[in-house]
Amino acid sequence: MCNNNWGGGNKDRMLSDAFVRREIEIGADMQLDCVQIDDGWQNNDYPDEQYMLHRWDHMFEEGLDFWAPHKERFPHGIEPLAQYAKEC
Repeated sequence: MCNNNWGGGNKDRMLSDAFVRREIEIGADMQLDCVQIDDGWQNNDYPDEQYMLHRWDHMFEEGLDFWAPHKERFPHGIEPLAQYAKEC
């Protein structure tokens, strides 16, 4: 299953722990065995559209926090979702 959070026109606005869990459940019902979260899971908040255009240019310069799970969308991190996917 590919969790394409951009495909619905919402970019990453709907992406959250609860959203991914629902996608995992739907994928399990369809007997799919792979989950991929595309974008929006990482803590790379951008203040405005101008920053967003260039956020990837300096992704490694901004420190490791850029690649940490988003604190509000995934308050418990990604590992619990990986475990849930394995269980499903």
